[in-house]
Amino acid sequence: MFLDGRTEPLPRITDVHMDPRGQGGQSPRAIVWALSFVVLSFGIMQTMLVPSVGVLQREFDTTPAGASWAVVSATLLVSAVVTPLIGRLGDRYGKRRTLLWSLAIYFVGTASAIVAPNLGVLIVLRGVQGIGLSLLPLTFAIVREALPRSAVPFGLALTSGLVGGTAGVGLLVGGVLVDYASWNWLFVV
Repeated sequence: MFLDGRTEPLPRITDVHMDPRGQGGQSPRAIVWALSFVVLSFGIMQTMLVPSVGVLQREFDTTPAGASWAVVSATLLVSAVVTPLIGRLGDRYGKRRTLLWSLAIYFVGTASAIVAPNLGVLIVLRGVQGIGLSLLPLTFAIVREALPRSAVPFGLALTSGLVGGTAGVGLLVGGVLVDYASWNWLFVV
């Protein structure tokens, strides 16, 4: 017997029956592909700017610290603040809806960064892109909710594995773009 008088344990989330086609009648394969694209889009962007620190330093006549704010610090600071808020919004208004709005904000920040006229604007826009780091917890939550129980381990493994894989790809792509084009092209990819 449990403290609250129950004789049977509460059902776990994984015990709840789900539609074999996933949430909303979508196929698990389509859900995994869509969420993989989400992870790829922000995963590559997070490391693609790392090779550009020196270029940004020269382009904007700033210190290494100033360039680092544009590359990493602003994004991490904003993501540390907004990730719990985005998670709460996902719980309250729906994870899919919150993910789509977050993606829209992320892409606006990315598209605007292409034409950033100075370092201050670039830092602010990289801060806007910080919402992208909150997409990973939302992605994991959607995988758990939307996929059939048998597909959840694969979905979680694929999306979390892509985070590591995109780190290496982002460094390579970023280095090539900075060497042969300009830092603006980092936001086009």
